[in-house]
Amino acid sequence: MTAIEKWLVGFSIVAIITGLFVLVEEVQKPKIIVITKIITIEVPAKKTTVTNNPPAPKPKLIPKDFETKTMLEIAAMPEYDLSTEEIKLLFTIRRVENGGPGLEFGVGDGRPNHPARRYAGDFEKSFKCQAMWAAGTIRKRFDGNLKHFAARYCYDNRQEWHRMAVNIMNDVKVPVSYDTCFAKL
Repeated sequence: MTAIEKWLVGFSIVAIITGLFVLVEEVQKPKIIVITKIITIEVPAKKTTVTNNPPAPKPKLIPKDFETKTMLEIAAMPEYDLSTEEIKLLFTIRRVENGGPGLEFGVGDGRPNHPARRYAGDFEKSFKCQAMWAAGTIRKRFDGNLKHFAARYCYDNRQEWHRMAVNIMNDVKVPVSYDTCFAKL
């Protein structure tokens, strides 16, 4: 008998013994059946299924047009007066950062007591404050070179931030005004 044949015989014996242990365990385990009560009510027009689970509450969502309108209003403010390219960058920052309340534009990310995060409990105020900080940074720091801006805006992860910003910025369509159309992201 060769070494391979010996190995196959040994492996087969181990497999058979393991199978017997599994079979014995399956026979000894009690079978448990879980029954969930479902009530079906027949209505002439439609069929409704009712369970004893309450529906999940729907979270309060701020419409996307609020964000668009706010960003356009801030971009048009005299202290910012952003160009079309700079407005595209503002929309891009919102998408790249995609932060929750208090970090919508990623301003003050490393510092919880940063002044741009002072309205973290109120989405609308927080969004407006964060957008103003981002617009101010764009106004002061954006010279048309997105790579230099990425190094300023997100120093630790500037290459990845720049890559995402380039991909998103090419797809941003800035509306002429909020009343005529929405920004398409």
